[in-house]
Parts: sequence; structure tokens; C-alpha cells
Amino acid sequence: AGPEYDDVDFITFSPDGQHMAYTAKKNGKYVLVADGQEVSSSYDAIKNIIYSADGKSLAFGAFKDGRQLVVLNGKEGPAFHGIGEGTLHFRPDGTLDYGATDNGKWFMMVNGQPWAAYDALGSEAYSADGQHVGYSATRGNSEYAVLDGKESRPYDVVSNIAISPDGKRFGYNAQMGHKYFVVVDGQVGPDFDSLNVDSPTFSADGKRVV
Repeated sequence: AGPEYDDVDFITFSPDGQHMAYTAKKNGKYVLVADGQEVSSSYDAIKNIIYSADGKSLAFGAFKDGRQLVVLNGKEGPAFHGIGEGTLHFRPDGTLDYGATDNGKWFMMVNGQPWAAYDALGSEAYSADGQHVGYSATRGNSEYAVLDGKESRPYDVVSNIAISPDGKRFGYNAQMGHKYFVVVDGQVGPDFDSLNVDSPTFSADGKRVV
């Protein structure tokens, strides 16, 4: 049996099933327990526990002194006003991404470094190999498609971010006024009165898009 605590929660297994982590409460604070050992400092709360694909890295979000931060392999990252719920994501090479907010702005943190700040971030899309990330973002009255930190021209609305399975192509739906169109690899397609909510979709080899 493991150590005793006032409460345990958020039991999480590594993808290969070889490791297990959970939050444990004692003396009004929370610690992370991994493979039966306490592996973190004490925090006001812990959430979003995630293992890397190979199970060698472990990250989680934590609340401390009214701020939120991400802890990776026991090392605390910078503190923010908030961490995006469900945004922690390990790439195959162990790089950790997540969304964070401070001073009223949102930005992606990639390998410990902040990318450009926006008023809001949309959901992310990753290439199959995990090496590329795309997302929609809002600044003022305009929305942008962002791929690996590089933003598109401004649109009224951006949605349905998609990356081809091989990671070489990038597409999304966009709207300007009452016209809708699909943008693929930076090229704007013909405009329509409406679009399929599932477009764009790439073929397995990335050569075709519908």
C-alpha cells in the first residue's frame, strides 16, 4: 500500500501503462505522487496531469499564491494569471506546449518560451508527427490562423484549423463579411455563401483537400 493522505484524485497513467500519478491532499495542500513517491512541492491545487508518450516526462498545472504555473519533471515554469484548461500537450520529442494568460492576453508557451500574444486563442491542431501546431487566435476585431507561431493575414472569422497528416500542408476556413472560403497553404480559394463545417480535410498523403 502507498502512503496515506486526506484525499487522492486525478489518477493518471502513462500511455504505456507503466507509470501512475495522482494528486494527494495533506495538511490542506496538494502534492503530486508518481509511482508511489511524492515528486512535487506543495500547492494550493493541482490539475491537468499529463505524461509524455514514452512515459519519461511528467507535467501538471498547479495553483500557487493566487497564480497558476506548469511543473515539468519537478521544475516550476513561470507563473501566470491562468493556464488554459486541457491545453498541456507533449510532442513526440518531449517538448511541452500549453496556453497561458496574463495581463488580459493569451499566448502559447512552447518549450518554455512564449509566442505572440492575442486577446483569445482557439483550439489547437497538431500534425500526426506532433512537430507542427496550428490554432486560431483573436486580436482586436480580427482573427488569425497561426502555424508554428507564424500568423496569417487578418480575417473576420477563422475556424476548422487542419494540418495534413505529413505536416506539410495547412488549411482552415475563413470569413470576410458575408463570404466564406477555404485557405490552403496561404492560398485563398473561391468564395461561397456557406461552407461545410468539416472542411478542410486532407487526404492521407496530403496531396488532396476537400
